[in-house]
Amino acid sequence: MKYEQWLDQWLYYLKPTVKTSTLQQYKLYAENVIKPMLGMYEIDDLSGPIMQDAITKLSERYSTATMKGIASIIKRSLKSAEEMEVTAKSISEKIKYRYKRKTNIKCLTQAQQKKLESYVCGVGTPKLYGIIICLYTGIRVGELLALTWNDMDLKSGIMKINKTCNDCYEGNGYNKIIDAPKTTSSKREIPLPKELIEILKEQKQLSCGEYVITGSEGKLTAGSVTVDM
Repeated sequence: MKYEQWLDQWLYYLKPTVKTSTLQQYKLYAENVIKPMLGMYEIDDLSGPIMQDAITKLSERYSTATMKGIASIIKRSLKSAEEMEVTAKSISEKIKYRYKRKTNIKCLTQAQQKKLESYVCGVGTPKLYGIIICLYTGIRVGELLALTWNDMDLKSGIMKINKTCNDCYEGNGYNKIIDAPKTTSSKREIPLPKELIEILKEQKQLSCGEYVITGSEGKLTAGSVTVDM
């Protein structure tokens, strides 16, 4: 069996165990990255040197975050092939990839944050207010885009995080999917500072939809908002 055929089977078997957005991301990596590099090999012909050569070449083209996903798919799919006796070879553990160290994150100074807030409020673009929400609360982009006004208790000053937004590619582009948080601990309540509450009250009066952060067409995907912001 060729590796590309096994990848398709493995992704099918994986479907009941992972989120839709995760499965879609795996399929994109498989079709666009892994298959062109390794798909033509018979599984039994794959070897440590072949796999490591592919990993090395791919690491020169893709970021650390992308490589983490690619290497994980290759290792997991081959490990599954071994466990399901599709191949008698044991090569999944021979794949080595050292992730690059993360660079130090630089935080905005208080003066820089105030300047950014003034700019966002001056421009008045609805989706840019997401920047201020993230600055004050530290929530992730996916959590931000999943926020509805029902999650905001502006009287008591509490914001509930109970879902997240993921991008799912469905042939005609990326669509917004609301899903449960990655972990149980991701569900939480965050107190809102007075400054942010006042901004949110103004935005709620102007809002015509259920989501706190929206675009011109009423919805935003995670990919579009990170680029446009």
